Amino acid sequence: MATLVTSRSQLQYFAFSDMTQLAHMAEFCLHVIDTSLGYFITPLANVLFGVVLLRERLNLLQWLAVGCGAAGVAYMALVIGSLPLVALLLALSFGGYGLLRKLTPIDAVHGLALESTLLCMPSLAYLLWSGAAGRGAFLQQPLGLDVLLVAGGAVTA
Repeated sequence: MATLVTSRSQLQYFAFSDMTQLAHMAEFCLHVIDTSLGYFITPLANVLFGVVLLRERLNLLQWLAVGCGAAGVAYMALVIGSLPLVALLLALSFGGYGLLRKLTPIDAVHGLALESTLLCMPSLAYLLWSGAAGRGAFLQQPLGLDVLLVAGGAVTA
C-alpha cells in the first residue's frame, strides 16, 4: 500500500509540479510525431524523385495510392499545425540517398561495403576520442562490455 501511495504521489508531482516540464514533454512528443511523419513522407519523396528525375511512369492505381498517402500526410500536417520541417528533412535525405544509390553503378552489397569502409575510420576515431575525453560510454566500462558492444554490432549486421 505504501508503494502505491508513493508511486501515485510521484506521478502527481511529475505531472503537475512544474509546467515547464510538461511543455518540454509536449515539445518532445511533437518531435516524435514529426519524425514519424517523416517515415510516411519518405515513400512519397521516393516516388517524386522517380517520376520527376528518373522519368518513371505510374499507372492509375499507383497514382491513387500516392494520392491517398499524400492526403494522409497533409491531414497529419494540418493536425500538427505547422510545417513538419524535421519530417521533410528526413524524407528528402532518405529519398536523396536512395536516388544516389540507384544512380551509382555499383551493386547493393559492394555499395554497402564501400560505404561501411569509408565511414568506419571516422566513426572509430570519434568513439575513441569521445571515450578518451570521458564523454562516451565506449572504453569507459569494463573491457568485456566493450567487446560485447562490438560483437553485438557484428552479429546484428
